[in-house]
Amino acid sequence: MKTIDRRGLSCPEPVLKTKNALEEGGGEKITVIIDNEGSKK
Repeated sequence: MKTIDRRGLSCPEPVLKTKNALEEGGGEKITVIIDNEGSKK
């Protein structure tokens, strides 16, 4: 499992970077850490 730390980034950057990681992940499970309520939604 891969963990991605997206804390400190403002929306939509965490969402876009996470989307890219999912596309490149090849089906690997990913845990995303964020501190932005807008990104969580």
